[in-house]
Amino acid sequence: MDEGPDLADPILCMHGEPSWAYLYRHMIPPFLKNGHRVVAADLVRFGRSDKPLDQNSYTYERHVSWMSEWLLNLNLQRITLFCQDWGGLIGLRLAAAFPERFSRLVIANTELPTGDIPQLAAFAQWRSFSQTVEHFDSGARCFPLLVPDSPTDPSAAQNRAAWEVLNKWTRGQNWLETSRSS
Repeated sequence: MDEGPDLADPILCMHGEPSWAYLYRHMIPPFLKNGHRVVAADLVRFGRSDKPLDQNSYTYERHVSWMSEWLLNLNLQRITLFCQDWGGLIGLRLAAAFPERFSRLVIANTELPTGDIPQLAAFAQWRSFSQTVEHFDSGARCFPLLVPDSPTDPSAAQNRAAWEVLNKWTRGQNWLETSRSS
Protein backbone atom coordinates (compact mmCIF):
# COMPACT_ATOMS: atom_id res chain seq x y z
CA MET A 1 0.00 0.00 0.00
CA ASP A 2 1.39 3.38 -1.00
CA GLU A 3 -0.88 6.39 -0.42
CA GLY A 4 -0.41 10.12 -0.24
CA PRO A 5 1.73 12.70 -2.06
CA ASP A 6 4.84 11.23 -3.71
CA LEU A 7 7.05 14.08 -2.49
CA ALA A 8 5.84 13.99 1.14
CA ASP A 9 8.03 12.47 3.84
CA PRO A 10 6.93 8.84 4.03
CA ILE A 11 5.82 6.89 7.06
CA LEU A 12 6.84 3.26 6.60
CA CYS A 13 4.54 0.96 8.58
CA MET A 14 5.95 -2.50 9.19
CA HIS A 15 3.70 -5.11 10.78
CA GLY A 16 4.46 -8.19 12.78
CA GLU A 17 3.32 -11.78 12.72
CA PRO A 18 0.75 -13.13 12.13
CA SER A 19 -0.82 -9.86 10.90
CA TRP A 20 -0.32 -7.96 7.65
CA ALA A 21 -0.38 -4.32 6.46
CA TYR A 22 -4.15 -4.26 7.03
CA LEU A 23 -3.22 -3.80 10.70
CA TYR A 24 -2.57 -0.11 9.99
CA ARG A 25 -5.94 0.63 8.33
CA HIS A 26 -7.06 2.94 11.17
CA MET A 27 -3.72 4.79 11.42
CA ILE A 28 -3.28 5.52 7.73
CA PRO A 29 -6.16 8.04 7.26
CA PRO A 30 -4.89 10.42 10.01
CA PHE A 31 -1.36 10.22 8.60
CA LEU A 32 -2.68 11.08 5.14
CA LYS A 33 -4.84 13.88 6.53
CA ASN A 34 -1.67 15.43 7.98
CA GLY A 35 0.04 15.40 4.58
CA HIS A 36 2.21 12.30 4.88
CA ARG A 37 2.84 9.61 2.36
CA VAL A 38 2.17 6.21 3.95
CA VAL A 39 3.79 3.03 2.73
CA ALA A 40 2.81 -0.30 4.28
CA ALA A 41 4.03 -3.56 2.83
CA ASP A 42 3.04 -7.07 3.67
CA LEU A 43 6.06 -9.02 4.86
CA VAL A 44 6.74 -12.01 2.63
CA ARG A 45 4.29 -14.82 3.38
CA PHE A 46 1.74 -12.52 5.05
CA GLY A 47 -1.36 -10.84 3.69
CA ARG A 48 -1.22 -10.37 -0.07
CA SER A 49 2.55 -10.83 -0.41
CA ASP A 50 4.40 -13.50 -2.32
CA LYS A 51 4.57 -16.85 -0.58
CA PRO A 52 7.55 -18.92 -1.71
CA LEU A 53 6.82 -22.63 -1.42
CA ASP A 54 10.27 -23.66 -0.21
CA GLN A 55 10.25 -23.43 3.62
CA ASN A 56 14.03 -22.99 3.54
CA SER A 57 13.45 -19.59 1.91
CA TYR A 58 12.19 -18.28 5.24
CA THR A 59 15.19 -17.07 7.18
CA TYR A 60 15.60 -13.86 9.11
CA GLU A 61 18.36 -12.76 6.73
CA ARG A 62 16.24 -13.52 3.67
CA HIS A 63 13.40 -11.40 5.05
CA VAL A 64 15.81 -8.52 5.66
CA SER A 65 17.14 -8.96 2.12
CA TRP A 66 13.65 -9.02 0.55
CA MET A 67 12.62 -5.87 2.40
CA SER A 68 15.96 -4.15 1.63
CA GLU A 69 15.46 -4.75 -2.08
CA TRP A 70 11.90 -3.46 -1.83
CA LEU A 71 12.98 -0.33 0.07
CA LEU A 72 15.76 0.47 -2.40
CA ASN A 73 13.42 -0.07 -5.37
CA LEU A 74 10.99 2.48 -3.91
CA ASN A 75 13.89 4.89 -3.29
CA LEU A 76 12.25 6.21 -0.12
CA GLN A 77 14.03 9.05 1.72
CA ARG A 78 13.33 10.93 5.00
CA ILE A 79 11.44 7.89 6.28
CA THR A 80 9.68 7.70 9.61
CA LEU A 81 9.71 3.99 10.47
CA PHE A 82 6.74 2.79 12.51
CA CYS A 83 7.39 -0.82 13.43
CA GLN A 84 6.15 -3.49 15.78
CA ASP A 85 6.84 -7.17 16.38
CA TRP A 86 8.61 -8.67 13.34
CA GLY A 87 8.27 -5.33 11.59
CA GLY A 88 10.79 -4.13 14.20
CA LEU A 89 13.19 -7.04 13.84
CA ILE A 90 13.29 -6.37 10.11
CA GLY A 91 12.66 -2.61 10.07
CA LEU A 92 15.40 -1.79 12.58
CA ARG A 93 17.84 -3.75 10.45
CA LEU A 94 16.76 -1.62 7.46
CA ALA A 95 17.28 1.59 9.44
CA ALA A 96 20.75 0.41 10.48
CA ALA A 97 21.66 -0.67 6.94
CA PHE A 98 20.40 2.54 5.32
CA PRO A 99 20.50 5.20 8.06
CA GLU A 100 20.73 8.03 5.52
CA ARG A 101 17.18 7.15 4.36
CA PHE A 102 15.58 7.32 7.81
CA SER A 103 14.65 10.42 9.82
CA ARG A 104 12.75 8.94 12.75
CA LEU A 105 12.04 5.61 14.43
CA VAL A 106 8.79 4.79 16.21
CA ILE A 107 9.30 1.42 17.87
CA ALA A 108 6.58 -0.59 19.61
CA ASN A 109 6.43 -4.10 21.03
CA THR A 110 9.57 -5.40 19.37
CA GLU A 111 13.24 -6.07 19.91
CA LEU A 112 16.47 -6.59 18.04
CA PRO A 113 17.84 -9.68 19.81
CA THR A 114 21.45 -10.76 19.64
CA GLY A 115 21.11 -13.94 21.70
CA ASP A 116 23.44 -12.50 24.34
CA ILE A 117 20.55 -12.12 26.80
CA PRO A 118 18.12 -15.03 27.33
CA GLN A 119 14.63 -14.54 25.93
CA LEU A 120 11.85 -13.89 28.41
CA ALA A 121 9.91 -16.90 29.67
CA ALA A 122 6.78 -15.66 27.86
CA PHE A 123 8.61 -15.78 24.53
CA ALA A 124 9.94 -19.27 25.26
CA GLN A 125 6.36 -20.39 25.99
CA TRP A 126 5.12 -18.77 22.76
CA ARG A 127 7.90 -20.45 20.77
CA SER A 128 7.04 -23.83 22.28
CA PHE A 129 3.31 -23.34 21.64
CA SER A 130 3.95 -22.32 18.03
CA GLN A 131 5.75 -25.59 17.42
CA THR A 132 3.37 -27.94 19.22
CA VAL A 133 -0.15 -26.67 18.53
CA GLU A 134 -1.85 -28.87 15.92
CA HIS A 135 -3.48 -26.27 13.64
CA PHE A 136 -1.35 -23.20 13.02
CA ASP A 137 -0.47 -21.10 9.97
CA SER A 138 2.90 -22.28 8.68
CA GLY A 139 4.25 -18.69 8.50
CA ALA A 140 3.33 -18.07 12.11
CA ARG A 141 4.85 -21.43 12.99
CA CYS A 142 8.25 -20.73 11.43
CA PHE A 143 8.77 -17.09 12.54
CA PRO A 144 9.33 -17.77 16.28
CA LEU A 145 12.20 -20.09 15.38
CA LEU A 146 13.92 -17.31 13.42
CA VAL A 147 14.40 -15.05 16.45
CA PRO A 148 18.06 -15.18 17.52
CA ASP A 149 18.26 -16.94 20.88
CA SER A 150 21.99 -17.61 21.21
CA PRO A 151 25.12 -15.55 20.51
CA THR A 152 26.01 -17.97 17.70
CA ASP A 153 22.63 -17.71 15.94
CA PRO A 154 23.04 -17.01 12.20
CA SER A 155 21.56 -13.48 12.61
CA ALA A 156 23.12 -12.55 15.97
CA ALA A 157 26.21 -10.91 14.45
CA GLN A 158 24.12 -8.86 12.00
CA ASN A 159 21.87 -7.68 14.84
CA ARG A 160 24.93 -6.71 16.89
CA ALA A 161 26.19 -4.69 13.92
CA ALA A 162 22.76 -3.03 13.63
CA TRP A 163 22.93 -2.12 17.33
CA GLU A 164 26.28 -0.42 16.70
CA VAL A 165 24.55 1.91 14.23
CA LEU A 166 21.37 2.37 16.28
CA ASN A 167 23.28 3.16 19.48
CA LYS A 168 24.71 6.20 17.69
CA TRP A 169 21.31 7.31 16.36
CA THR A 170 20.63 11.03 16.90
CA ARG A 171 17.82 11.82 14.46
CA GLY A 172 14.45 12.67 16.02
CA GLN A 173 15.79 12.98 19.56
CA ASN A 174 14.71 16.61 19.93
CA TRP A 175 11.14 15.60 19.16
CA LEU A 176 11.38 12.71 21.60
CA GLU A 177 12.74 14.92 24.36
CA THR A 178 10.01 17.49 23.65
CA SER A 179 7.27 14.87 23.72
CA ARG A 180 8.54 13.47 27.04
CA SER A 181 8.50 16.87 28.71
CA SER A 182 4.99 17.73 27.51
